[in-house]
Amino acid sequence: MEVRVFTEEDIDEINDWFDDRNEAGISARVLSRTGLIAPGVACGFLFATDSRICFLDFYISNPLAPKEERAAAFDEITRRLIEIAKERDYSLIFGASSHKSIQERCVKFGFTHQGSQEVYTMEIKK
Repeated sequence: MEVRVFTEEDIDEINDWFDDRNEAGISARVLSRTGLIAPGVACGFLFATDSRICFLDFYISNPLAPKEERAAAFDEITRRLIEIAKERDYSLIFGASSHKSIQERCVKFGFTHQGSQEVYTMEIKK
């Protein structure tokens, strides 16, 4: 399975996946520059901070792709993003999701459950 670096040209594809899931799409300007995509299947991103903490987010898959392909793509994307975090000398990777399959993947890759919480965001408009 091909997994490559996500580029801005991929944004329409992942927004189609959000649309197919009846979820709001995303602007490329809020995504990390460190993202991976298995074209037609799934993608995920590693977000940097100005500390030794980074986080995984904006995992999305094509709901029309076979379940096994989505799982394999997420596994490979997660494995490679963790490797990137190690190469960049991060000390802690943060991951959060309300989706059971992503929660299970976190455990599979050695993440420790820290409890549940509500998440709030605020868009800063210029």
